[in-house]
Amino acid sequence: MPDKNERDDRKVKKAIRNWSLGLLLLHLFFVIACNMFQGRPHAPVWAGSVTVFCSLMIQFTWSATVGLILGSNRRYRRWYWLTLLLIYIPLWLVRLLVFLVGHFFGVWEGILLLLVCVFVLVAQTIGGIFVGLGLRQCLGADD
Repeated sequence: MPDKNERDDRKVKKAIRNWSLGLLLLHLFFVIACNMFQGRPHAPVWAGSVTVFCSLMIQFTWSATVGLILGSNRRYRRWYWLTLLLIYIPLWLVRLLVFLVGHFFGVWEGILLLLVCVFVLVAQTIGGIFVGLGLRQCLGADD
């Protein structure tokens, strides 16, 4: 018969698994929504807003899931950046923005915009990991 600590540990693991599954499904939804208008010749006016919003949410949901699954255990910290390499980032959007800015305003402004995009993605990654860690602590996981 399992003792109380083992039952509580199973409940926490099940809650983490359920939250992770929900976040991954939300991530999949944003990936599909982001690609819905790509390559269409006559996309609606609001399609650009959906694409930009989904690009940011894709980064956030993936990093929150990584923070939730791996936790703050020092043993697993090296896996953070490896798992973040697997993320789907729509680079065609960033490439298009940098090209347009570089074409109309100059190369240095294009490079500056690329650096701003990278900074926003890094900030979203760190924020998502901290949200995942906070959710893991709220669920009662001991690391």
